[in-house]
Amino acid sequence: MKPTGNTSLITGGTSGIRLALAVTLQAAGNKLIIAGRRQALLDQASHAHPGMTGYALDMADVAGIAGFAAKLVKDHPDLNVLINNAGIMQAEDLVKADFDIAEITVTTNLPGPFRLTAALLPHLMARASATLINVTLGLVFVPLVATPTHKPPKQPSIPTANPCAISFATPRLRCRNSPHPPWMPLSPKRWAF
Repeated sequence: MKPTGNTSLITGGTSGIRLALAVTLQAAGNKLIIAGRRQALLDQASHAHPGMTGYALDMADVAGIAGFAAKLVKDHPDLNVLINNAGIMQAEDLVKADFDIAEITVTTNLPGPFRLTAALLPHLMARASATLINVTLGLVFVPLVATPTHKPPKQPSIPTANPCAISFATPRLRCRNSPHPPWMPLSPKRWAF
């Protein structure tokens, strides 16, 4: 991925290290688009970082993903980087047999990024240079007992399990899979894309 001059979408880019990544990429000379479920956080991030654009996106909403992708490509035809970084992790109580959290966790963390990638893939493959990056948490390797359904849907983001690196890579579209270690450098000078 070229370090500057990109139009990048970061899903889940409204807070924490994901927002820090968006801010760092923007400071390096990239146009940044963030997507997330909560409009208030999108507005807050866009206001705090002029030039950053926020779009509402629920990765569990099948129809919403398709509509989002169509609008995004229409509004930003120069989009050339997709960073799949959205995900949820909530504490679960399996003893109570309430599977609502488990179902939304699985739907958001597994088919959500695949659906978004599929919806944006024709556009990205038509770009002269494009990059697809899938990010996951280090907790995939060391899961928490309180979040038993978080680990399984995030495992396909691990480089050896993600079909992106095998199926989508073309000379024009580079795919990267990245575990999200807490020591990830945020300085563009230290990235190894």
